[in-house]
Amino acid sequence: MDASLVLDTVYSSDDFRSCHVQSPFAHPGEKAKRRNIRTHYYSADMCVAVSKGEECKLGSGCPNSHNVFESFLHPQKYRTMMCKDRDKCSRPVCFFAHSPDEHWRVAHQSQ
Repeated sequence: MDASLVLDTVYSSDDFRSCHVQSPFAHPGEKAKRRNIRTHYYSADMCVAVSKGEECKLGSGCPNSHNVFESFLHPQKYRTMMCKDRDKCSRPVCFFAHSPDEHWRVAHQSQ
């Protein structure tokens, strides 16, 4: 499946939009900003330099995620795993699915 179609499918879903309604790239009070994946392509995989606590020399041009928000809110990862708390989850923004209806399977992204 074409990557742009995956992004359009994920980003246009009611589920994804409801989580990102105030701003698609950062929530108020968040210290970790996210790059716009439509203009800065990067994967859900963490940057090796950032993982080691170093500054990434590629900056916003890096092909990998620079923080947990970029990684877990990326369409490759967002709600592809079930939340351990399921319906008892109290997180205001949760990266994980709480029911089978919320669960994004890898098959959705690779067909």
